[in-house]
Amino acid sequence: MKKISIYSLSSVIKTFGGTTIKRKCWKCNSNLLFFYFCAKNITYNINKVDVEKDVEKAKKIWNNPHIQVLCCNCFDVHNKS
Repeated sequence: MKKISIYSLSSVIKTFGGTTIKRKCWKCNSNLLFFYFCAKNITYNINKVDVEKDVEKAKKIWNNPHIQVLCCNCFDVHNKS
């Protein structure tokens, strides 16, 4: 299966991510970036169409004020407990 490169991922996020709200980690209050949220939460070993759908889904989650988001460090600590 064809892998999508990080550069391709970046262009897909810019194209389909569109305008997103600014988010902070729910636990530590650090600033979060949509690019890293996508990079951690979508699969790379898929075709470009699937990546575009995943970015759209990530955008809906990111922009939903009822869903709290954790930074990678807080998420890792949370998963260990």
